[in-house]
Amino acid sequence: MHWSERIERMQAFRVMQLLELAQAREAAGHDVIHLEVDEPDFATPPPVVEAGQRALLEEENVAITPGVDFAVRGGEHHVRVAFTNDVARLEEALVRLERFLARQTGG
Repeated sequence: MHWSERIERMQAFRVMQLLELAQAREAAGHDVIHLEVDEPDFATPPPVVEAGQRALLEEENVAITPGVDFAVRGGEHHVRVAFTNDVARLEEALVRLERFLARQTGG
């Protein structure tokens, strides 16, 4: 399967559905406190990042490293993907990552 096909099959993030519901409540006059989306103004604590890395490796055999390991600024909100792998391995990693994230989010 090509990446474009995978992207076409992707479903909307549940958080965006929640955002739409929250916005509808706001439009109806409710005082909604939005905690569902935003760019964090702090880095994810290292123990949380490390636990996620370990879980992904143990459950799906995919090794990642936080972007902060390679970025001067802003890398704390990203993970590093080594595109030196061949396309088939990258696609398999995406399948495994998608499966892992679906389990974590109940999707």
